[in-house]
Amino acid sequence: MTPVRPQRYELTFTCQDASALAAELGDHAVTVGPVTTTLQADLPDQAALLGLLKRLTDLGLELDHLRLVPLGQAGSPTAG
Repeated sequence: MTPVRPQRYELTFTCQDASALAAELGDHAVTVGPVTTTLQADLPDQAALLGLLKRLTDLGLELDHLRLVPLGQAGSPTAG
């Protein structure tokens, strides 16, 4: 069986208290902007992505944008 490579996802959302969010999601790379916050996560499968989306929803965050980052693009790997 061939092991499955993790996929890197970038999730962007509006966040009022980004410092609390960064502490809550410390296992992922969080970039805070003036209006939006971006989270980068390397996830093993779609179930992990859905779990992360549920976690964000439970925190009261509204997803603005989700994209799959092509392998080899800039950005350091994150734990997932």
